[in-house]
This record gives sequence, structure tokens and C-alpha cells, in this order.
Amino acid sequence: MQLPILVIVLIFFVSTLRAEIVSLTHSNFADNISKGIWLVNFFSPYCGHCKLFEPTWKALAHAVTDLEDTENFHFGQVDITLEGDLSDEYDIRETPTLLLFANGKKVQKYKGQHTSEELTEFIATSASKYDIRSINPHGDVVELNSKNFDEMTKSGPWFIKFFAPWCPHCQTLKPTWEELGKVLKGKVNVGTVDCTVEGDTCNKYSIRGYPTLKLLVNGETTDYRGSRKLEELRKWAEKAVAAGVVKINADDFADIREKEELFFLFVHDAKTPAEAMVTIDDLSKTYFSIGKFYVSDDPEILLQLGISEIPAFLVVKSDLNYQYNSGSSNAFTDVQSLKAFIQKHKYPLLTQIDLSNSEEILKGSKLVVLGIMNPKEKKFTEAKKTLKDVALRYYSKVNEAGGNEGRREVVFAWIDGTRWSEYVGRMYGIRTESLPTVVIHDAEGDEYFDSTTRGNLFSIYDEVTLYDAIIDAKESRLVGKSTISIIERFAKTTYNGIWNHPFITLTFFGIVFAVFWKIFSRDQTSLEYGKDYPKFE
Repeated sequence: MQLPILVIVLIFFVSTLRAEIVSLTHSNFADNISKGIWLVNFFSPYCGHCKLFEPTWKALAHAVTDLEDTENFHFGQVDITLEGDLSDEYDIRETPTLLLFANGKKVQKYKGQHTSEELTEFIATSASKYDIRSINPHGDVVELNSKNFDEMTKSGPWFIKFFAPWCPHCQTLKPTWEELGKVLKGKVNVGTVDCTVEGDTCNKYSIRGYPTLKLLVNGETTDYRGSRKLEELRKWAEKAVAAGVVKINADDFADIREKEELFFLFVHDAKTPAEAMVTIDDLSKTYFSIGKFYVSDDPEILLQLGISEIPAFLVVKSDLNYQYNSGSSNAFTDVQSLKAFIQKHKYPLLTQIDLSNSEEILKGSKLVVLGIMNPKEKKFTEAKKTLKDVALRYYSKVNEAGGNEGRREVVFAWIDGTRWSEYVGRMYGIRTESLPTVVIHDAEGDEYFDSTTRGNLFSIYDEVTLYDAIIDAKESRLVGKSTISIIERFAKTTYNGIWNHPFITLTFFGIVFAVFWKIFSRDQTSLEYGKDYPKFE
């Protein structure tokens, strides 16, 4: 009889360990609830209802031990007599109060009876509703396909490589990707999709080249265009999952504005709908690579910005800020409008060109005022400041005109001319000894401008002349220099001519065809004549 009793005791002991109710404090609260689903009991040891509920609470945690492994569901408790800050933060008015958290966000307050039956049903429903599974528990790379893709990716962040087996770059990346799965264990799910097999999935995500790397969170994707070295991949993925809104006050705002080139700010009050806060938090995770997202209920910030309406969503760029049009009643839950606003204002006054943005900026439709510099030279700081001042002047004028840039939009950027010396030499004929310098890049016209209307070369230190040159470039008053070869220009002109003038093109080829047909027919007649009849001699 001793053995069964011992086994029962051991089973109960192990079950108790697995079903640990975590004591949460101010120092460990955020870190613990940041991953998975947490049902947290805010209680007081002096509360009679809490004492009556305690046996049910403990028994409940023991009864659903499997949820910790299968659904990433956890139990925690906060003693409000010791953790007043947490009690205030979550507006605890009575005890016991049960709050449900999913990946760090409060998603629900339990309003039912404190009975094991009702709570068991609530837990089962919550586990199914939020379905937050353990993130990359074994450090493996998961092969995703049409059968498991939707089910696997509906919870947790996923860093996915879309590839083709025959692609040399994909083959080179393969061992790094396997290692990435290991270093992101418990942080980010890592997966692969073979586009030669899973064509529908790859078409859904607009895969145009291999490998394509995308972060997928809550159905939203963010492309990775940086270095494919392990450390850079790891840093980017960890930054992505750590993204979220940061609460600040007026003192913080002044410091942030001085240090950060671009950031987003959501100012709210007690009347702001909870849905708006959730929307802004979700956007912060999608657009983390553009800038940080801050939230505040400090009215002093409104005074600093000269804004009277609440809630307000802004993008702040040094001394300029742009406010989202919140005229409609659903403005802060209209995700598409908010995304369009973010996309429109996603560049700081002066953007550094790197692997992640070079194609979008240098091959886009906007004129690019491009400073080509050497960051290691003493002149770098002065040159960068001058270019930023020109940008500030330009955008201030645009704001005065109601935000309309006219015929061509402009973006200001700088590139490390020593690191990308081959590119700037090929495109603009500029050598490193000529740095710093500036050109106006026009991808649409396959040309660049480096001289004023009088033929004088731009100076990166001459703010007035450079500003005037930008206006001249917008009005097509500058003489450009080609960024492509003569053969490339001829091919592009021909291609554009075909598409822009299809009738003329068809007529031209019709005439050419008719001429060749007549010549060909004449040759055939002569040939046949020579065969069938003797030549006159």
C-alpha cells in the first residue's frame, strides 16, 4: 500500500509545480505577462471574499495544468496591499478582481461568479479565443505549407523566409536561417516557405524574388531588407517583437524631441475609447522600423505642440509635426487611414540611405536631394546640418502652402559615399576625394542634377542656392545628366514609345512587315522563274 500512496503524493507534487501561481510584483509583472495568456487575481490578504475564493483559485490552477504547455496559459496574483502602483495602474476598485492579459495587453475583466464551474468555462473560452501558443519552444525552423500556414501563423510573431531550392542566395542563407531559429528560441517563430511548391501562398504575399524575408504579426507583414548576417537578423527580429507603445510625460517629450529624428505620438485622456489605444499599439508593432510610438495623457504636451483636441495622433520630425485628420467618429479605428498617414510621413527630415530603404527611395517617384558624405570627416556634421536646414525650410514652406508640394514631391537623404563609393561613382561620376557634395536624383527621368541654371556646381554648404535649385528641378528648369548608358536609354525610350503610342507602333511595324513581305515575295518569284524557265542568253 505504501507505493501507491507515494506515487499519488509525487503526482500531486509535480502537478503543483507545473501549476504554479506566480506572485507578481511591480518588478516582474510586465516581463511575466508579456508572453502568453495570463489570468491575474488582484487580491488582499485581509479581504474576506478573497479568503473564501482562495481554495477555488488554487484548485482551479491545479485542475488545468495542461493549459500551460498546450495553450501557454498561466496564473498569477497580485497582493494589492504591497503593490499599490499595479493596483492604481489597472484601476482595481474591489477584491478579488480577475483580469485577463494576452501578450502583455489587458484584454478582459472577468465579470462572472467566482465558482469553479464558471471560471473553468471562462478559461477554456479564453484559451481558445486568444490561442497564444508558446513561441518557438524548441528553437526549430518550421516548414510552412498550405495545410499548416494559417493555423501556425495566427498566433505569435513569425519571421519567414520565402525561397526556391535552386536559388543560390537561398542556399547561402540556409545555414544562417537554421541558426537563427536557435538564437530566437522562445522569442520569435522562424519558418520557411518553398515557393516552388507553395505558389498560392507566395502569390498571396506578393513574393517577386528569392529569398524574401518577412515578419508576420497578427496578419500584418513587414519586409526585411537589411543585411543577411545572423547578428543583424537577430537584432531586427528582437526589435520587432519588443515594439509597442511607451507612455511618457511632458518632460520626457522634450528630451525625446531633441534626440529622435522621427517618432509618433498619441495624446489621449480618460474618455478616449479603448479600441483607439489598441489600434495605436498594433500599429506600433507593424511600423516599428519607421519610428517609436509614444502615448501620453499629459495635457502639458498639447500646450507644447499647440494642439487643443483630444485624442490626437501626430508624427514629430525635429521642429515639425504633422497631425492626423481625426474629423470622423471612427478616425482612430480606421486602420487604413492611419496606415496611409504613417506611410506619407515615414521619412525624417533627412534620411540615411541603407540596404533597407535604398530601392524605395532611389528608385521611387520623388526627387531625392542626396547628400554624398564621408561620416568620418570633420566636415560631415556641418554638411549634414546644412542639408537638414534646407529640408526644414522646404517642408515649412510646403506646410504654409497647405501641405501641397506641387508637381513633384521631394525627399531629403544622405549616403555614405565611402561605403557606397562604387555606386556613387557609377551613377554620378563622384569620387571620394570630392566629398561632401550633393546632387538631385530623379529616378523617373534616369538623370541627376548637380548644377544650377547658370551652370555652377551645387555646394552642400550653400543653403540658399541649393533651395533655389530644388525649386528649379521641380519646375524642370535644370539640365540633367544621365544615370544610365546610351544603350539603356535607347532601350527604355523605345519601350516607353511602344506603350505610350500603340497605334503608331502597330502602323510602323505593319509598314515594316509589308516591305519585308514584298521583298520576300519578289525573291521567291525570281527563284521560281529561274527554276521553271531557261534564262535568255
